[in-house]
Amino acid sequence: MGAMALVARKQPVQPRARATVEAILSAAAGILEKDGPTRLTTNAVAAQAGVSIGSLYQYFPNKQALTAALIERSSGSLEKSVAQAGRDAKTMLFEAGLRVLVRSLVRHRLDRPALEHTLAFEERRLPLEDGAAKRATAVMRAFLEQHRGRLWVSDLNAAADDVLSMTRSLTEAAARRGERNVEVIEQRIVRALRGFLCR
Repeated sequence: MGAMALVARKQPVQPRARATVEAILSAAAGILEKDGPTRLTTNAVAAQAGVSIGSLYQYFPNKQALTAALIERSSGSLEKSVAQAGRDAKTMLFEAGLRVLVRSLVRHRLDRPALEHTLAFEERRLPLEDGAAKRATAVMRAFLEQHRGRLWVSDLNAAADDVLSMTRSLTEAAARRGERNVEVIEQRIVRALRGFLCR
């Protein structure tokens, strides 16, 4: 599938158009969250959103474009959260800063766990640029650089990527078990990461 097929046909400008797009994306998110990608169709989304299929096609050429828009929205939210956590962590000691960064990742993943799980799977399947992940890795690398003296790892790019992957995997496992206590999950992950990173 070409990248153009994943791009929205046009961007909403007027308030009414923005409300229409928001209703469409909310409906698509609800279907993915409840029923998974096999039940996501443009007809189902239009019906759920209360708009005509023609109105939907003005903005999204197919269901893949809808999914890509939801992934972009989720990635943007995560990027904003991690960037703020990175700014906060600059003034903290190592473990406190690591905890703040991990918390931002865990909270994002557990906000709508079923939806985030599906979007993560679809993101790997679709030909999308993952700029948000690269920027999150850069934030984590900057934090590790700040505390390099405490770490045994020498390749901070790989270490930052490992930290994000481990956090994502451990949070995913907790979500599958039905856990929703961010603080408890965060504590477990920070203990694991401290053992992985520190001398």
